[in-house]
Amino acid sequence: MLKIIRDNIHKSIMIDEQVYVDLINTKEFQRLRRIKQLGSTEFVFPTATHTRFNHCVGTFFVVNRFVTSEGLKNEITDDEKISLKIAGLLHDIGHGPFSHNFEVVSSQPHESYTIDIIRGNTEINDVLKKHNMDIEAICSIIEGKHKNNVLNTIISSQIDADRFDYMMRDAFNVGVPYSSFDIDYILSNMSVKENRIVFSKKVIHAIEDYFVGRYHMYEQVYRHKTSLGFKYTLMFWVERVRDLVKEGYEFKNKESLEYIKEIIENKVIPVDKFYLLDDYRMTNIISDMISEDDKTLSDLSDRLINRRCHKVSFTLSKAEFEKLKSESNLNNKYYFRVIKYNEVAIYSDLPKNDPKSVCFIENNKLITLSEASRIINSKINRNKSIKELYIYVQHLVE
Repeated sequence: MLKIIRDNIHKSIMIDEQVYVDLINTKEFQRLRRIKQLGSTEFVFPTATHTRFNHCVGTFFVVNRFVTSEGLKNEITDDEKISLKIAGLLHDIGHGPFSHNFEVVSSQPHESYTIDIIRGNTEINDVLKKHNMDIEAICSIIEGKHKNNVLNTIISSQIDADRFDYMMRDAFNVGVPYSSFDIDYILSNMSVKENRIVFSKKVIHAIEDYFVGRYHMYEQVYRHKTSLGFKYTLMFWVERVRDLVKEGYEFKNKESLEYIKEIIENKVIPVDKFYLLDDYRMTNIISDMISEDDKTLSDLSDRLINRRCHKVSFTLSKAEFEKLKSESNLNNKYYFRVIKYNEVAIYSDLPKNDPKSVCFIENNKLITLSEASRIINSKINRNKSIKELYIYVQHLVE
């Protein structure tokens, strides 16, 4: 055993191959220590300060539990197991500052940045080459394109190692009891049929518990109104910076703009520069902008730093929203907006032939979760609807 990492969720995480140690020690992976797992959620739950580093190491551990489980261990080759564990370790290295909040201002999703880093001129790429790892196999697993669907679904599906770790980790650090599902029972009742992971029918109640817990995490934590407020204030902040650049505004903090030049120009950030962007850097840049002469940019910066972000509401009436706009002395473009927003579903129903659909084996036949579960088998629980989300402010700039 090369390393043992002590973890508050999984206790002892065993690192048994040098390639994993070397990957963890790269600068790209160490950067994840400076990316909070839940972005702005600490504004609501003060203990939610765990990082993407914690989560990626935890996902690596859970992937190992998948591949060593009784039902899967003989279905995956040794080389596939290594590629799969590396994919679990690296799957989130492309997250930008403030985690998922960054997606609202980024020109490409974090999954694409992850692939860019793995394939690019990086320390991670050097380590993989040094240990003769199959880089394209690792990328294909992360992208969900590997020829072996079992590998794809372990990393990304409706029941996967990524979700298992973040649900347990997020619930623990936030301090809520919603994700206390029985991971041991689920993992011990998996098998492979028709090139996909299936579950024993007797584990259905544990899986129902998992999906209901995930639903509550989204409703109470991931989509908390204060966290959403930060996300959209950040969006308006970037929009204002972009507009000021187009207008030829003279920034006091020109050096800060260099770090976010590609964000302003809505371009892909080169991997050598992406490494420099983390929560600390972005927080400092935003904080510096409070001193700008432009009142809108200064105000938006202050709101992000001092927890005075935009408010969001699904229940505000259109008349109330319009009244708030008319009474405001602010530039409506950066303070008021209505957007379409998907509601959370307990379970996203998929066709039975989709390998990401959750299926059970009963009398040697496959049945879907929505067919088998009395809790999930409800149209209202399985289908997402689109609602209007009102984004607004109530405090005026003096």
